[in-house]
Amino acid sequence: MVFVGALEAYMAEGLSVGRLMGTSAGAITATFLAAGYMIDEVQDALKEKTDDGRSVFETFLGKPGGFSEQDLLLDVR
Repeated sequence: MVFVGALEAYMAEGLSVGRLMGTSAGAITATFLAAGYMIDEVQDALKEKTDDGRSVFETFLGKPGGFSEQDLLLDVR
């Protein structure tokens, strides 16, 4: 949400975006903008909740599984 707020302030000054890039949250914001979303639409998407009230961004990736003992013993060289 911070990236979107910063972008909103940037555009309020009459500035525009020429190129988009980012990592993590910046990449998500850049993707929304590249897809043609307006700032208010991005904010709405970031506020979207699941039925149990959690952010949809908490749920789109599952928890990573642990490593087995065999995984830890593999020599990947």
